[in-house]
Amino acid sequence: MTSKSARVALSVLAMAFAGRAVAADLPTSKPSMFSPTPIAEDFNWSGSYGNVYVGYNSTTTTATEVNNVSDNAANCASAAQAAAVGAAAGQYWCNVNGSPKFTSTPTLSYNQVGSSWSTTTQGVTGGFGVGYLYQAPRSHLVLGAEADFNYLGNYQSFGGKAPNTDDTTMGVQANSFGTARLVAGYAWDRFLAYSTAGVAFGNFGAWVQDQDTPVGIRTTPTATQWGFAVGGGAAYAMTDHWILKGEYMLLDFPAAGGKTTGYANLTCLPSTDANFDAGVCGPGGAGNWKTNPLSNPATGSFSWKMGQVMNLMRVGVGYKF
Repeated sequence: MTSKSARVALSVLAMAFAGRAVAADLPTSKPSMFSPTPIAEDFNWSGSYGNVYVGYNSTTTTATEVNNVSDNAANCASAAQAAAVGAAAGQYWCNVNGSPKFTSTPTLSYNQVGSSWSTTTQGVTGGFGVGYLYQAPRSHLVLGAEADFNYLGNYQSFGGKAPNTDDTTMGVQANSFGTARLVAGYAWDRFLAYSTAGVAFGNFGAWVQDQDTPVGIRTTPTATQWGFAVGGGAAYAMTDHWILKGEYMLLDFPAAGGKTTGYANLTCLPSTDANFDAGVCGPGGAGNWKTNPLSNPATGSFSWKMGQVMNLMRVGVGYKF
């Protein structure tokens, strides 16, 4: 190698070592402030829950008559008796709304098959429930199911006067209800909005009563009634375990039947009395417009069906296990 070539080679090596030294002295680069960083995963609603509820309900009870024999003319005064108190031809002298009045047909004096009327009761509710929710990772959709049982403090002894006889009323002694429902919702991190629907049961103990008669028309209180529940609500996870929620539900319990436990037709007592006069069965003798079940040939069966519709608003606290 010539001396010139040697000098060139040494120069190249020197520059290479110098470049490495300079590079070693340069500061290391830092990531840009716009570089993407990992995002923490949102709260996941998957898990089993226990819930405690308190709320308010407004429940409308409707009675519909399904069996009635009180359109028999024997339930009113006879034609001769009616004429004795001034009834025109073709008129009857019957008990209408608790007092004797002239009427063109006996059916105007009593509630008939299909007659319907309602009363509304309100009360507080309290209960507990259990459920399970599932949310797939990185998904907003939440699905699940819940069942609950609740105390129902609605009571009314006489309410909702019947359309044709205002001395016929109904009673309600509601004590419990429950539901079993599916849940579908959409989650934004710790906030969940959801809808729900399923079956429901209720113990309303509803009955019909005519307190004007000596024996009284009083149906057996309704037993457990089955229906459906629909509604929606929202929940917020305060921590990984404690949940606040509020919801509204409409619960509908179709009519259930009730049998009479005792009854008496409203009539002049007795309707075949040969000594009938206005003093006994006239306006001044309204108390005599009664009979007992054994003395009237028109005695028969009376029964009603009772339906319930409940509007429920409640709040709750849940624990996620």
